[in-house]
Amino acid sequence: MPLIFSPKADKHGVPRKSTWYVVMTTQPMTFITNWGEEGCWYTGVDERGVELEIGTVRRGADELVVHAMPTVHRHRDKK
Repeated sequence: MPLIFSPKADKHGVPRKSTWYVVMTTQPMTFITNWGEEGCWYTGVDERGVELEIGTVRRGADELVVHAMPTVHRHRDKK
């Protein structure tokens, strides 16, 4: 399955190889976006041992990565 990266997917500096690894090795939580498209939310540990959250939208046979961030960034504000 090809992954396509939106410009916002690179915002947090997650290597694309790490994003691909998490998408290929974890089961997604699926949902329907506000635009009626199927979305997938992946949470998993990459090959470097960093936990990531990845958000994608399915477009035909492709998945468009719209979000890739280490989960440590999410939890930083909750202290």
